[in-house]
Amino acid sequence: MTAHDLGIDVFNPVKNKFQYFDEETGIRNKIANLNAVAKDNRGGLYVGTDHGIIVYNESLSKIQDSPRPFIDNLEADDQHVDWEKINELRYDQNNIKIDFLGFWYKNPGALGFTYQLENYDPEWITTHDNSATYSKLPPGDYTFKLKVSDSNDFSHALETRVHFVVKPPFWRTTWFYFLLILIAGFLSYSIVRYRERNYCTTSVN
Repeated sequence: MTAHDLGIDVFNPVKNKFQYFDEETGIRNKIANLNAVAKDNRGGLYVGTDHGIIVYNESLSKIQDSPRPFIDNLEADDQHVDWEKINELRYDQNNIKIDFLGFWYKNPGALGFTYQLENYDPEWITTHDNSATYSKLPPGDYTFKLKVSDSNDFSHALETRVHFVVKPPFWRTTWFYFLLILIAGFLSYSIVRYRERNYCTTSVN
């Protein structure tokens, strides 16, 4: 760990990477004292400054080295949907809003997102907004995929996703078509039998 006037740098020897913590993470107006760094037997790091002590408890092997995407909320027609329990929506619940965010304390103001609704969006959509809206989605099977980056380079960005289904109305389901075929077949059979009986009655007379 290196402490300086602008923050602290923590080196991860496993991934050979530095992570920088500054005022975005709460370290501000703190000037580190020379050689005032200590470590306890549980891996905690302590840095003495002119305004108190900075305590860093996270294991170096677990340093988050890239932004993490998170899907915060899914709404159908302005109603919250718990997609972990319900992933099937009625055909008339097809106005969808998805809220999302990125976890990144290093430089949260620079975060950008890219997303794609599989089976609907032909390409990934890049934005700095925190939500995506889809109006009047047709019945279908959808997967919303989300990535986040602080550099607009999403080639190696982490991805999260949520899956949901917009069900068709009952008159566009297989069982309804099958029922129509049965009804049509029954009506055709009844008409034929009715004509046969009429013909037989006329012939006897």
